[in-house]
Amino acid sequence: MSERTAQQLVDRLNSSDPDFDDCTDAAIILLRQHAEIERLTSINTALTAKSNSYVIENAWLTEKIDRLTAEKFRRFNGEECWIYQRNGDNHLDTLKCPVVISPEDLLSMQAEISALTAERDAHAAEIDRLKRERHHIYDLLARIHRDGGQYTAEHGVEKACDDAEAQVVAWLETINGIDALIEQARIAERGAISAKLRELADELGYGSSWWGPPGGLLLRAAEMVSARSAT
Repeated sequence: MSERTAQQLVDRLNSSDPDFDDCTDAAIILLRQHAEIERLTSINTALTAKSNSYVIENAWLTEKIDRLTAEKFRRFNGEECWIYQRNGDNHLDTLKCPVVISPEDLLSMQAEISALTAERDAHAAEIDRLKRERHHIYDLLARIHRDGGQYTAEHGVEKACDDAEAQVVAWLETINGIDALIEQARIAERGAISAKLRELADELGYGSSWWGPPGGLLLRAAEMVSARSAT
């Protein structure tokens, strides 16, 4: 038997000769509609309960927002103001009202500012010291390279320092060499003086002691000069 609509069944039941099949089909439709009504009623009950929970939660959130707002926004001397939050949630750039801060927070901020100021001053002093040292270094490099700082400006500080070190080492080696030549000349000069004194002592003659004939003093002087040359 084909499925009939509810309107068709109503028409059959209102006719003069409804049969058993018409009543059976009507009963089946009624049962289906009842089941659908039960399902929809259950869904509606669940949705109502969920809606009520949302209403309760929304009321709780509204109360919390109002409470937090009351904590942050208060009236001070008849004017609405913002209570400074230590956690940093202030957004001061967006506020149009006065900000009230507790003495503890203000003292803490002042201590932080003092510490930062001291640190800034220390950094400034260190920068000044480094600038002075840099000036002395640049001046020393200019003296070593015998210019007005052009070599350092052209090649950079690192290369200028390396080349200056090599130049100073070369100068020290030259100075050491000159010192050695001077010492050699001094020894040769003393040797020549000692030889000349011995020659004069031989001409004047000398006895067994230096305080004897005149040549003895010259011989003693020659020996003293030779001894100094050896040391």
